[in-house]
Amino acid sequence: MSREQRQKSYIFYDSYFQAIDQASEAEQLQLFRGITIYALYGEEPKFKGLLQAVWLSIKPQLDANYKKYLNGCKGAEYGKKGGRPKKNQEKPQENPTRTPNENENKNENKNECVITHTREPHTHKKIETLKAQIEQLNALSENTELPMEERGRARNDILGVESMLAALERYDAFCDFLDEHCKNLITSMGYIKTHQFVYLYQVAGWDWLQHACFQLNSRKDQRAKYDSLYPALLKWWDNDFNNPNKA
Repeated sequence: MSREQRQKSYIFYDSYFQAIDQASEAEQLQLFRGITIYALYGEEPKFKGLLQAVWLSIKPQLDANYKKYLNGCKGAEYGKKGGRPKKNQEKPQENPTRTPNENENKNENKNECVITHTREPHTHKKIETLKAQIEQLNALSENTELPMEERGRARNDILGVESMLAALERYDAFCDFLDEHCKNLITSMGYIKTHQFVYLYQVAGWDWLQHACFQLNSRKDQRAKYDSLYPALLKWWDNDFNNPNKA
């Protein structure tokens, strides 16, 4: 992805950290550098295994934010020339809503807290990508021409990718569960994104997610405390994790 115009900053969401935090310190450094270089300079990192799986969950948001940045730049250019050029009145105008800022992060919406009223599409494509990665890692782990250390690293990576795959394969079922049993919840708080679900599924589990959503669905007072579903579930899990014996 080439950069039409380079950004001077980018947004690093909590979900990025949650995904990266599961890797080793050395792998975390690779991911931090890869994300930063891609966001600022457009140079895509070449990851493999678990790192590639984590990267693929982060890249779409980086691309979306860069498109917003370009739209902001166009808005500023129109302003310098006295306004956006007039278009055929039969076509709806697509005026950019803001101009760029030196620190884009300050005024950017916090996407992790924005209500998502539709489930994330194309889950099957992400699932197929993870399955392909597992096949590649299996081939590496069985390649006797590679050093034992590299083969062992591939086997370890398989476990991480398989864990992500097992979670991602439950995403649509989770959304179906919300549709059937938690209508109040999705009306006021929406769904969660795939990378958010994968993280919560891995740390909290399916049963806890169902129980927490049931509770939120029946508790209007609790739903009113949060902007959207993901931060609510994160907070509830944090409370349960730190207070395992509470009633």
